[in-house]
Amino acid sequence: MWPHSITIGLDGTVVVVASDDSSIVEELRPWSVDVERSVVDLALETTPAQPAERSAPRTLPNLRHGSDRIATSPDVAMLRAALMRMLAAHGSRHATGFLRLPGMVLVREGRATVVPLGGARFVAHRQFERLGFDPVYAQSVLIDVAAVEAVIDAPLGSTESPRRLPLETLFLFHREPDAPVTRGTVVARLLGNALGEVALHDAVVLVGRVPVRCIASGREALEKALTAP
Repeated sequence: MWPHSITIGLDGTVVVVASDDSSIVEELRPWSVDVERSVVDLALETTPAQPAERSAPRTLPNLRHGSDRIATSPDVAMLRAALMRMLAAHGSRHATGFLRLPGMVLVREGRATVVPLGGARFVAHRQFERLGFDPVYAQSVLIDVAAVEAVIDAPLGSTESPRRLPLETLFLFHREPDAPVTRGTVVARLLGNALGEVALHDAVVLVGRVPVRCIASGREALEKALTAP
């Protein structure tokens, strides 16, 4: 059980947020709704209990979706900002010309690579940094098809504008990544993964403008893909 939790409403979506830090709940108080829900959607653990054995690996602060860990890092401020970005995405709508895809952004030299959550959540923050990437943790990414840019949501309640980065590569999960993949297959995969309403035209245009690479699920497949030429 989490010591602090709150149920909030974001554009018709009800989200339960929990934490061991009461200030996070208080920050979300303006969006509180009187709805009974027992399942925690997102949780931030800022001061996890440490193992009794001194030789055991240290437990780091972590951000979770249900029982799945999205990110683990000693940087609590970064995890807190990630939580607020994810909440902002819950309450956002996108117009024609945009696609919202499940995944997160890795930034290198001012350019964005979008990777599947199935692999990203198993890669440690330090490992992303060793590979030369700055991870921007999220559950979904908004793509501006015409500009070929990844649009990083501003944190919930923030007055700052969403961050825009040129989209360099888009990775998609595929059960047989080494098999030949046609452009039509990639478009269909995008349409199947997209969140919310999506236009076929937008998916076709995006596939024609940005390199799309299919990879297997898991940490090793993602790390291998990120280090490949």
